[in-house]
Amino acid sequence: MLDHAAAILEEMYKEINLEETDIFKRIGDIGILKLETQQTYPQVFDFLKSLGNEESLEVKSEIEQKKDRMFGSGLEKVYENIDFSKFRSDIDVEKAMDVINWTMIGFAEREVDKLDSFEDVGIEQIQEWERYSELLKKCFY
Repeated sequence: MLDHAAAILEEMYKEINLEETDIFKRIGDIGILKLETQQTYPQVFDFLKSLGNEESLEVKSEIEQKKDRMFGSGLEKVYENIDFSKFRSDIDVEKAMDVINWTMIGFAEREVDKLDSFEDVGIEQIQEWERYSELLKKCFY
């Protein structure tokens, strides 16, 4: 099942528009792609969420390695071909990217924790992320 989930994520990653060079627009576009994928395959994402409850140390280690590879591949796509010149000149871009990452990951974890099932995921999460994105954009651009 984990390999099936990885294949679904890889297909989603292939749809990312790498011509979009604005980091905030790219993240928003990926959010919509992710939402559509989660709505199409809610059981797969419910399965991925349930992996966090695994208690066997041997299995947990293997699961974490596979999940890190799956999500690491997607994170690389987020930053591929991004125009960092849009950031204000007085901003340390590397630190700004850390803040964006922490916000994005923390937001996603919080929203996933609220869900009983990915069947419940909807546009509300995208709209809420957009509010955070606009705030970050005002800080960094």
